[in-house]
Amino acid sequence: MSESGRAVHAGWWREFVAAGDVPACFERVQGRLIRAVHRAELDGEQVFVKTMTFPRWKDRVRYLVRRLPAAHEARLLRATAAAGIPCPDVVAVYTRRRAGLPHRSMLVLRALPVAAAGAPREDRVQRVTAEVVLAARLLRAGIYHRDLHTENFVRLDSGGLAVLDMQSARITGGVRRSSRLAVAARMLRELEGATEAAAVDAMRRSGLLRSDDEVDVARRRRDRLRAGYEGARVRRCLQTSTEFERRPAWRGVRYARRDRAAGGRWLAGGRALLDAWIGQRVLELREQRAPLFGAYFRKWWWLGGGGGLYVPAQCSDAQIEAEVRFAAAAGRAWRGRSPA
Repeated sequence: MSESGRAVHAGWWREFVAAGDVPACFERVQGRLIRAVHRAELDGEQVFVKTMTFPRWKDRVRYLVRRLPAAHEARLLRATAAAGIPCPDVVAVYTRRRAGLPHRSMLVLRALPVAAAGAPREDRVQRVTAEVVLAARLLRAGIYHRDLHTENFVRLDSGGLAVLDMQSARITGGVRRSSRLAVAARMLRELEGATEAAAVDAMRRSGLLRSDDEVDVARRRRDRLRAGYEGARVRRCLQTSTEFERRPAWRGVRYARRDRAAGGRWLAGGRALLDAWIGQRVLELREQRAPLFGAYFRKWWWLGGGGGLYVPAQCSDAQIEAEVRFAAAAGRAWRGRSPA
């Protein structure tokens, strides 16, 4: 990296520290409540800039004593590269605490030479098999990644795979049975049918799973992961997250979608409205059903309880009643096995 290049990304860092965001000319690739990934150009090369702020107390507490995300991921990426496993090169690492608390984190990575968008796509079974082989290599290198899934891998123009996101990885002292089973269960979470069978076969050949008993254990853990993952995604409608915001007030607490449309009205009611708010989220995740309700307000129990649902003004009372009834049934069914 040239001196001018170092001066440029140092300037990016100063702007990020001051404003909490990167320069407007960056292309946003991924964005969540506390994390974002942007594409930019540096010294004539394409780079990715991963940033993290810490707006919630739980995020500040989480990183109170541990390495900040940029420093942690840079360490893991360098260990991955040292093991001969393709991954992005670390260009720059910046972190800052304020009053001892996490404040800003920024990681600059050199873009990988990925396969062209129009290149022929490999067979899904072959892709899954290659991902399993790379996961086993990571473990043998003493790197345990507890959240490996297909989006963590990218096909290079040379034909091989590279691993991308190492934020959830850590360096271990060796290959533990618990680590092998955890990696296997996570990788199986989104797989079914032929791809699952191919993945299990590759896991047996690579040593990720070493017996029929371990295959059964991994599958049981996979099932628990699936149920827990859906539950966590549903409960986001009652938390502050990328898609929702939770705002307590003296009368109660409001849960709202960040993408809600303006111009609605409040429908007052009891527990059925809470069930409808949760059920809408269940239907959105399971059936890709478009959400109708923009917010839910829950009054504190000592003020009488109950609440209100923010509904579109253009919908008739009959339409709203039908939608509330349908969503509430889904919410009650979900709460029956996974209480909110």
